[in-house]
Amino acid sequence: MYVPVANWALMVACIGLVLGFRSSTNMASAYGIAVTLTMLVTSILAFSVARRDWKWPTWLAVMVFVPMAVIEVVFLAANSIKIPSGGWFPLAFGGVVLFILMTWRRGRGLLSERLKADQIELLPFVAMLATETSMPRVPHTAVFLSPRYDSVPNALLHNLKHNFVLHEQTILVSVMFQPLPRIAEGQRVLVERVGHHFYRVKVFFGFMEEPDVPAALEWCEEQGLEIDPNSVSYFLSREILLPTPGEGMALWRERIFEFMFRNASSAANFFKLPANRVVELGSRIVI
Repeated sequence: MYVPVANWALMVACIGLVLGFRSSTNMASAYGIAVTLTMLVTSILAFSVARRDWKWPTWLAVMVFVPMAVIEVVFLAANSIKIPSGGWFPLAFGGVVLFILMTWRRGRGLLSERLKADQIELLPFVAMLATETSMPRVPHTAVFLSPRYDSVPNALLHNLKHNFVLHEQTILVSVMFQPLPRIAEGQRVLVERVGHHFYRVKVFFGFMEEPDVPAALEWCEEQGLEIDPNSVSYFLSREILLPTPGEGMALWRERIFEFMFRNASSAANFFKLPANRVVELGSRIVI
């Protein structure tokens, strides 16, 4: 998979590595540690995949991967004497990357917990709106993207709170990535009519595909949901994080996560939403 940001970062890192070590001889120690540690981590991950995804019995996975891991541990121990002469670099670099990944994972978990505490179940909410006769309906279609299929998107709640309107047709879209490289176009969407002009749509993509939500929604017509692309407004939630001392992570680590979250690529660009039809509704979240 080609990820432009990752490829450019790797290029810059490789250039910096060559300039820092100056010769392949100086890089030998770092190379030995990096290769043997990569081999060991690969065996551990392969064991996990064999047990979890391939459904191998434990005894078979142990027989296949443990002997390889033992050999790799021996190689790693032999290369450990090279740590002072350059082997420290892949360990330090890997530690920084691991710290960033774990901070992102922990921060996303905290954010999910905060959002989950305020979520409202979708079906009772729609039933309540059906009895609310004073809520005006405006023309066209509103599409709300949300990862939580059974709850009300925050953007919808904010739209009702501040604008006091519903659209003629409201579609709640959840994008789901499957453990397959590509999804057949005929299996791209699954439409469910909730009632009272509300629809839930699951959109499926493979891990090799670039998600294009507007193009995928065109397949909803085969399941009875007609969407005019020229009359759709896409509503997204944008959270503004407020790091605070207390529960969760250390304050300095929360600030790092807030910086990463603020500079992450937007959902509108990732899902190829038309820029002139995107509405972002923000909220402040204390983590």
